[in-house]
Amino acid sequence: MAAEDALKRLSLNLAELLADRMFRTDVSFSFGTPHPIPNDTVPRLNIFLYQVNENAAFRNDEDPRRSVSGAYGSPPLALELGYLFTSYGQPAEIPSAPQIAALTTDSLVELDAQFVLADAMRVLHDVPIISRKTQRQRPPNGALLDPGLQTEFESLRIAPRALNLDELSKLWTALKDDFQRSVAYDVSVIRIEQRRPSLASGPVLNRSITVQPSVVLGPSLDGLDPDAAAANQQITLIGSGLDDPTLGVFVSDAFGTGFPETPQLMPPVVRDQFGVHFTIPNDPTNFMPGPKLVELRVATIPGHTVVSNSVVFKLLPGITSIQPLTGPFNGTLNLKVTGSILGRVPAPPPPPGTPPFTDPFTPSLLFGSFAIPLANLDPSGLPGTLSATLPTPDAADPHAPIPGQTLPVRVRINGVESQVWIVDPVTKQLAMDPSRQFVVS
Repeated sequence: MAAEDALKRLSLNLAELLADRMFRTDVSFSFGTPHPIPNDTVPRLNIFLYQVNENAAFRNDEDPRRSVSGAYGSPPLALELGYLFTSYGQPAEIPSAPQIAALTTDSLVELDAQFVLADAMRVLHDVPIISRKTQRQRPPNGALLDPGLQTEFESLRIAPRALNLDELSKLWTALKDDFQRSVAYDVSVIRIEQRRPSLASGPVLNRSITVQPSVVLGPSLDGLDPDAAAANQQITLIGSGLDDPTLGVFVSDAFGTGFPETPQLMPPVVRDQFGVHFTIPNDPTNFMPGPKLVELRVATIPGHTVVSNSVVFKLLPGITSIQPLTGPFNGTLNLKVTGSILGRVPAPPPPPGTPPFTDPFTPSLLFGSFAIPLANLDPSGLPGTLSATLPTPDAADPHAPIPGQTLPVRVRINGVESQVWIVDPVTKQLAMDPSRQFVVS
């Protein structure tokens, strides 16, 4: 059970979670009623505990871990907490579109504050539950949950609260401050118990050992890291029971199209000090991009196989090079994209009078939001090469490339797209990959 300082520990733990996983590393944190700080020099995120309610469902609920019946009769105080997150920015330089005039300092501060708030909301969306198993991603490593909260029986759950305009107006009126962009979250459940001496158990008179088989037999998959990747990339298994030497990885198509009906055994798993991994093969015959189901199998005894649960994995087309990386959109430039599993050559058109067939593995080539027409694509080099002639776009097209723009280049197949960023292996932060960007001249 948490002690009387549980609210303080939880508020600080929320800030530690955000500092550990936000892209922005220059953000400071404050607590209390939200208000601007004069002469503040860094972006800031304010965490305000504005509401504390007792959880009615746990009002009469005892701690199930107690073993002494005499200790029952005074359940702990169970609370649900309401937090308001408010962001404050700094006038960071933001590149504007050519048609937008230079922004004022107030506009730059507002845009930076929106960036900070969106970054924090992404973290709270990605990590809706904080448990004893939640680990830090940045030094110092170890458990993220505060030591004073690790004895809680329930995990901490973070859920967004939708406040309508009337509720927001009343809240900021009560705060007696100018309205700021903000978002509310509910955190539950935290229980506070009075400090009592522990009761000593009686002596053991009869010794007995109860053996009960586990309800989980074989491996269990909690997830994949990453859960979306291109061919030849290494995937780390996250779960339990992964130390069995007979462990095998099986992959099947999530929708039953474009993949063999019988799951295919992938290359053997690799074990090292960082975990258990496997590598996505560059096999266009059997592995085409799209949603996949991954499961594990082990042979517990000869002739008997145990299958784990399935998790979803996205196999992406992969771009390794774009030639050239700059040029005009005027119908004269021929561009070549090289990579892994970029699609397959479209099938011949069906005979006249038969229904048309759309192949989901025919690739689309995107420059930002502008799609190259299919008539300008040359798929003869697939699956490893996709060529295109950059057309002269319609001047009325709002997505038409403009000279001077730097556009990310992507290949889209079967509902998935190639990645245009690179991931730092230590900080997990994303950055645009310059080898997958095209400069319009």
